[in-house]
Formats: sequence, structure tokens, C-alpha cells
Amino acid sequence: MLLRELILDQLPVRLPTEHHAHWLDLLTHLSVAHDTECADVLLRHHQSGHVHHLTAHHVSQLLTDTGWPTCERHFIGDFGIRQLLVHRLYGLRPGGAAWYADHHLLRDHYARRAAGRRGYGATGPPVRRHRATGLRRAEPPYVTGPHVKGPRATGHRSMARPSAPSPPTG
Repeated sequence: MLLRELILDQLPVRLPTEHHAHWLDLLTHLSVAHDTECADVLLRHHQSGHVHHLTAHHVSQLLTDTGWPTCERHFIGDFGIRQLLVHRLYGLRPGGAAWYADHHLLRDHYARRAAGRRGYGATGPPVRRHRATGLRRAEPPYVTGPHVKGPRATGHRSMARPSAPSPPTG
């Protein structure tokens, strides 16, 4: 419920109407993106069935116009919202399958790109640095499974505290 209130009740003014229905889902997948390149890879994949596609640049502008902070290391700059979105992503499919699928998509993208750039048989510090950069970009920001407070934060569990046990009689 919290995510819906934070995101869906305050849609960016310039968000095209055709994207209103899946805005939360797009942001959920973008929660694992480190930069605009990662975000574009995820957006292309998750909008493949749509006629009008958003780009990472456009989404970034929409978020900035809405007042979301920026961050050098993450596409979704707001730490708290990013964590809620990552928890939501992990819970979209059983066993965190959606979370793993997005990370495999990014890993495969950077592996293909690196394979095309590096010289066959090349080794040494420049190649290792290049590979490490690609792996860092595709690195999951969240690997330990859902947090115990995740269901409450995402509205899947009541915010009410359990009632206190009755004192023993007798």
C-alpha cells in the first residue's frame, strides 16, 4: 500500500497516459539499474509488448520533475523508495525469480558488450578492470532475500500491532 501511495497517487504530470497502468512495474524493474544504460536495457525488455516506449532519459526527467533525488550510483536515487521497489521486485514471482531475471538480463547484456570490445586472448589489468566494471554494473544491490518488514512496507501485511495476550487467570 505504501508504494502505491508514494508512486501511483503522485504520477508525474508529464507521464504519457498509456504508461499510467504499468508505471509502478517499470519503476520496480528499474530499482536494480545502476545508470541510464542499465535502465535502457531493462526498459527495452519490459516494454517489448508496448507501442510507445519510455527511455531511461525520459524516465529520469520525469522522476526529477516529480522531485525525486538523483544518485550517481543508482538510477532510482531515493534510497528508501529504491529499497521498497527492490523488495517488491523480489516478491513479484516465487523465489525472487523476477529479481534474478533482471540481473541475468543485465549480466548477459554486459557480457555480450564486453565480448565485442575485448581482444581475443587479451589479459592484464585493463581487461580485468573492464570486466570488473561490467560486473559491478550488473551486480545485484540486494541478495539476501526479502526483509522481514518488507510485507508491511509494501502493504501485504496489516500495520496494526497484534493485541497483547490476556493475563493468566487463576
